[in-house]
Amino acid sequence: AAPVCFYQGIRSPRLLVKTIMFGTAGVGLALAVLTASRSTVITILLVMLPLFLYLSRRPAVTGLAIVVVLGALSWAISFGDEYATKLDRLESLETDRPDTFVSYLTTVVKERPLVGLLFSEDQAVLYESAGNPHNAYLYVLYLGGVSLFFPIIAMAIYTGYCGFYTCRHRMRLDNDPLLISMLVAYMA
Repeated sequence: AAPVCFYQGIRSPRLLVKTIMFGTAGVGLALAVLTASRSTVITILLVMLPLFLYLSRRPAVTGLAIVVVLGALSWAISFGDEYATKLDRLESLETDRPDTFVSYLTTVVKERPLVGLLFSEDQAVLYESAGNPHNAYLYVLYLGGVSLFFPIIAMAIYTGYCGFYTCRHRMRLDNDPLLISMLVAYMA
């Protein structure tokens, strides 16, 4: 919600609405940081990248956005003192995901590469023991094998192509080019 509120704050003609939207975006960013999820924070920042590039041309709105977002961000994070230990996760990129990835690949995917656990009765066995794979493509490979993995990859490639095409021709569309850039960043 933070990128959408930030976008509405940029596009609104009224100062009061701008302030409310930037404040809401700041609170949304604070909540994302308090989850201590690196992927959530990185995704929000990547989606907001077109907005930051747009704001570099509008110094007055940029100043207002910085003041309001930082104020709301610090206010919302001040309530999260009990989450301080979880926020330490954001300091490093070390994770156990490579071990989980290997355990998924060496068990089910290696034993049943074509259909995975699609027709077996022990679908949740590895998921309970190895944990969440944190990767949608690996999870599809685990559950459905190659029979589901290649269609998902084909759809992802086609979606990426359509996003690139739309972003390239965004000036010809009736919609706001900044909004189109944000939506393409969401798809990435």
